[in-house]
Amino acid sequence: MYSLFWYKVKTIFKENNSGVLNYSILQAIIKGSYLDTFQKSDWTKGAPIFFHINDKKITTKLKRNQEFTLEIIISLHNLKEVNKIITSLKKRMSIKKNQKRYSLISIDKPELRNLEILEKEFYKKYNININIKNNEIIINFLTPYGMPQKKTHVSGWMDTNKFLFKFKERLNNFFKLNLEIKNEEYIKENIKITPHWKYIEHYTHKSKSQPNTQIVKGFIGKLYIKGDIKSIMPVLIIGLELHTGSRISNSQGYYEIIFTFSARGPFSPSTTSIVTF
Repeated sequence: MYSLFWYKVKTIFKENNSGVLNYSILQAIIKGSYLDTFQKSDWTKGAPIFFHINDKKITTKLKRNQEFTLEIIISLHNLKEVNKIITSLKKRMSIKKNQKRYSLISIDKPELRNLEILEKEFYKKYNININIKNNEIIINFLTPYGMPQKKTHVSGWMDTNKFLFKFKERLNNFFKLNLEIKNEEYIKENIKITPHWKYIEHYTHKSKSQPNTQIVKGFIGKLYIKGDIKSIMPVLIIGLELHTGSRISNSQGYYEIIFTFSARGPFSPSTTSIVTF
């Protein structure tokens, strides 16, 4: 995972009306900007670009003229190509009819990103102790974590390896790789996951062709992870920016990490990880 790199582009948008964030419109803006730049791309095979809205749940309501931060994540392209995408985004959002719901306020320069950078930022922000076993952290999904709706997925234990498999899917799809999870037996014996979340179906605006078109469905809320947390922290940290799950569109699989009381305290950095891809 440490050899992977990508670009992050921080933007500021403004809500021109009011209401719940419309991910279908934002998805269309990002998709359109990418296809304007690379017109021969086959979007159906998966594009190396997605976005999230910083610290916002998919059900967040915005007031008129409220600004929000939207980060665009891009892989498999060099800096010159990323800047071309930015130019296409600026051009697209300069057209008046495209500003009916959202306006583009600013775009920062692209940032080159990797797991090492994420870890430095993460441990600088939090003063934590994850070197002890039987610790606990919370993964709080702000956008749907895609999986079939089943009663057993709402409460009770969740298979840890299946959870990590979703991270593997994300990295393989986004970087066009064929990674595999190692040390599965250790994971199964030393890490337990308990879900406390709810299933939602999020809909876009009505249209003549597809009334109540469904955007995304899945689970939002908290997963309690207990055990040898240190062994999976690199995976969880890279997912903070790259999300989890195979579904890349509409910001799916975006989460935050919440530390319980037991995880707080002095932290001694470690460069080793039991779980690897």
